[in-house]
Amino acid sequence: MRIPPPRQSRAWVLSFASLGLLLPPTAPPAHAAESQLLRMASAHFGGRLTAAERRLFAAIEVGDTARYVICASARRGRADDDQYVRANRIAWVCTDPKAAARIPHHFGIRIEQARIRGRLRLSDVDLDYPLMMEHCLFSDGIDLERAHVRWLSLAGSDLGVPGDKAIPLDASGIKIDGDLSLCDSFIARGAVKLISAIVGGDASFSRGQFLYPDHGALVADGLVLKGSLDMDSATVDGSVGLHDAQIDGNAVFSRGHFADTSGDAIGADRSIVKQSVFFTDNVHIQGWASFSAASIRATFHWHGVDRPNGCKLDLQSASVGTLRDESASWPDTLYLDGFAYDRIFKDSPHDSRQRLTWLRREGRVFLPQPYQQLAKVLREMGHEGPSRAVLIAMNGDAAQFGSLGLLSWTANRLLWLTIGHGYRPWQALFWLAGFFLLGWWCFALEAKAQMLVPVSPGEARRRNLPIYALDTLLPIVDLDQADHWRPTRPWVRAYWWLHTLAGWFLSTLFVIGVGGLVRS
Repeated sequence: MRIPPPRQSRAWVLSFASLGLLLPPTAPPAHAAESQLLRMASAHFGGRLTAAERRLFAAIEVGDTARYVICASARRGRADDDQYVRANRIAWVCTDPKAAARIPHHFGIRIEQARIRGRLRLSDVDLDYPLMMEHCLFSDGIDLERAHVRWLSLAGSDLGVPGDKAIPLDASGIKIDGDLSLCDSFIARGAVKLISAIVGGDASFSRGQFLYPDHGALVADGLVLKGSLDMDSATVDGSVGLHDAQIDGNAVFSRGHFADTSGDAIGADRSIVKQSVFFTDNVHIQGWASFSAASIRATFHWHGVDRPNGCKLDLQSASVGTLRDESASWPDTLYLDGFAYDRIFKDSPHDSRQRLTWLRREGRVFLPQPYQQLAKVLREMGHEGPSRAVLIAMNGDAAQFGSLGLLSWTANRLLWLTIGHGYRPWQALFWLAGFFLLGWWCFALEAKAQMLVPVSPGEARRRNLPIYALDTLLPIVDLDQADHWRPTRPWVRAYWWLHTLAGWFLSTLFVIGVGGLVRS
């Protein structure tokens, strides 16, 4: 190989140098980008960073998940300092403008299996990126009041014991652009607050544990949820508050365990669910499930409920599109006054006997609206017979459980016996037939005793006993018998008056019943 002279070598070097000035600069290596955020954190905290915290800052800037392994000693609270990430370090990177500028907004902050010491305070902070802290152990919980975050996931995390405040997660007023995940073995011992929160996607609490006995364990009153609420297989020892919530998707409580014997296990009064609500697949409820004045646009599913005797269901003034239930899942106590529904699902009970049992679980208080609503729906679905049976039972229950006076109670019972409160006017015909046969027998005895005599002595008119019994019974026909013969013995004479009055009374009721004038 020919070696150029020294002068020529220097020329080549200059040529390559000038060429390098023209080429675009190469990207710095990854560790250089990491060191920038680490240097900022070290400078801010005076170099007091644990190994776990250094690893966190290194992962954040390059868009990687900071993964840890929580050892047994950490779970028992005896971990070394280097196994902790202090909450104020996470808060600093989220709130310091220069540090936050180095967070990849598409990836955000993602931490797995870390032990986080101290309360993480991010109230009123704008986090325009995902915040995902999954399967982590927190010592003192999180504050996210009025914060804004693109996506929030605490799946599988344990929020610790927050002390006297008893609020492991306070996210009241938070705005989440995407999904909220407090699921997959998530544990909170105390109140999780999502009051007036706005969630742009789904909210998943599936398989989560919310433990605050006899208090509000999950308080989400006024929640605005653009997706669905998933509490499938969740465990809540305490109450779930969803009063005035707006849910654009479904609300699923299937397979969950909800217990609060001191109040509402699930309180969703005045809530709006634009799709369906599911209480299915052995869901267990101890306490009240309250949907008073709620609006459920699609189907309210209440079937496959485990041990419903410990549950009480309040549907007062609620409205649903379709009711899908089963008799085995009906609780002992139901509040149904004002409950409106458009139809009953095809595999749910439609016969009047079962449905009347359902209505009567309201208690020994008579309220007409539940009967009228059920009768209306059954009639519109083509079940005319069960619909009439419900209305007849409504009038009967008014006498049994209502507050009728003596005269009203007597009239109620007479209408039920004679024309089925106007829904069975043909019953009057049976009563008329009975009086006709009884009258025929009485008048036959009178004639045999030669005591059925002409009204005008010496009148020779042929006597026909069945026609005579019918003529004295029916006021609207003249069969030319009643005006010509009279019984003379006192007891037959008394029955003759009863026979005639019964005919007037029953015939009038039959006409009224056919005309529907006494139906209610």
